[in-house]
Amino acid sequence: MEEKDINISGDLKNTSRLVMNRGGFNRKGNVDVLIEGWNGVKNKPGLMAGVTCDLNYGDELVVVEGLVSGVGGDVLRIEFPIKDRMRPLQSARINVPEGVTVDPGLRTFLGNIFPLNDEIFERTFIRSVQRYGGQENQYFTAKQISMFFAGKRAYRASAAVVMAYKSVEMNDEELQMEAWNEIEEHIARIEECEISWHPRLNREHLLVSLLCAKWHIALSLGREEDFRDLLHMSAKLINGLSNYFTLAYNLSISLLMQGLVMRRDGNDEAVAQIQRASFELFQAAVRDAQATRTLFKELEVSHTNAIFLMDVLATPEPTDVNYDAWLRAALRVRGESLVRLSAIFKNLSSPR
Repeated sequence: MEEKDINISGDLKNTSRLVMNRGGFNRKGNVDVLIEGWNGVKNKPGLMAGVTCDLNYGDELVVVEGLVSGVGGDVLRIEFPIKDRMRPLQSARINVPEGVTVDPGLRTFLGNIFPLNDEIFERTFIRSVQRYGGQENQYFTAKQISMFFAGKRAYRASAAVVMAYKSVEMNDEELQMEAWNEIEEHIARIEECEISWHPRLNREHLLVSLLCAKWHIALSLGREEDFRDLLHMSAKLINGLSNYFTLAYNLSISLLMQGLVMRRDGNDEAVAQIQRASFELFQAAVRDAQATRTLFKELEVSHTNAIFLMDVLATPEPTDVNYDAWLRAALRVRGESLVRLSAIFKNLSSPR
């Protein structure tokens, strides 16, 4: 029997209250939403959902039809394909039938996907606590800013860093390479950023952050030569910087990871040099510190990493337990991603 397209309004008599929730964007970059409380027909994926989405590009409004991409339990998943990838999507609005409510957080997020200027970026996108939803939503938002934002280059570069870590967390090779390419573009044009006290604007801080994010991708993808080269590039940045206060966080992480690589290679002389560099980095960061509570508290990271490198050098035969503790400090991912990257590290060829 031929499946019929869904008519949500017609099926409301079979449902309790419907809530459109837990949505946003999927890894393909399409609008993807869930309707909870669905008790209607269990249609197969690919059928029309009877719901449209308005895609606002600023100079054009495009209406797309929703497709059923999955039905399970009392959840109906609807996907709205986005074909235009060459310009930023500014907002999206799901046209839901009467009887379906949209989660306020989802509505607010879809209504403000892309900042049009520096002021809006600073107000709504600059802090991680203001990023809505899961990895896919944060990746999509960061990608658009990195690629299309017309404001400060520094803000575009910081968005590429978010892309990198989210792509590693999702363990998606295509997205990781997309983030890799964005990082390379911003490194090549880092001189467009200024020297500033603010970490989001300071090109030295941004370069350290971009390289740190990039070697995370290299490790995730098993690109050992790139991984080692990027760590070496990071370590070379330690000399001649204008201010060490905020960038010590990521630079100390890169130094710790390089020390772990050298220790695993059995190159104790190199570990000793890296340990001294990490100690001097912490000293310089304290010297340049300002009375900003959040940033000042982050000095504990560079302090702890300098101590860890002392331990790395002093431990005659490191065990997996030792490396697990050190890698937790040397990697900016957690959960399954930390376990996965730690395992990749332990399987690196040694020595080079």
